[in-house]
Amino acid sequence: MGDFVGSYEGRKDGKSRVAVPAAYRTALREETTGETLSVVLYPSHTAKCIEGWSPDAFAAYVREEISLYELKEDADAIRQLMSSDALRADIDGEGRIVLPAKLISFAGLGDKVAFLSSGDHFEIWSTEAAERKLAAARARAAQMAATGKLRNPHWRRQ
Repeated sequence: MGDFVGSYEGRKDGKSRVAVPAAYRTALREETTGETLSVVLYPSHTAKCIEGWSPDAFAAYVREEISLYELKEDADAIRQLMSSDALRADIDGEGRIVLPAKLISFAGLGDKVAFLSSGDHFEIWSTEAAERKLAAARARAAQMAATGKLRNPHWRRQ
């Protein structure tokens, strides 16, 4: 599976198109079996951003989510919600996707956007919200380092 790494800034044009960073397109290409390169766009459950998944990784994510429910009715409701809220966007020859108006509104995107990696998927944020998100993550890691709660020794202060 291709992993997404790095953070990037981009611009949304007048037709609501944004260029997917080249590194992210490479990660998507690693998982693509067909000729068309595409991404599944999904409104995040936990933040005001748009998640971008490879189609196969999103299908695995849905399967994982629905496996958490004992009742079939609950699993069916989650599957319905996730599948209905998601949409597939083809990446054009210039590396762009069109962001739907409902997702732009959900994430509060302006003309400038930020792409943040989240490992198995990426996220599209307003630039201001992305800066706050990364600052909070850095502060949390610093707090964990100061209290000895970081598990990876490479992150500990010397």
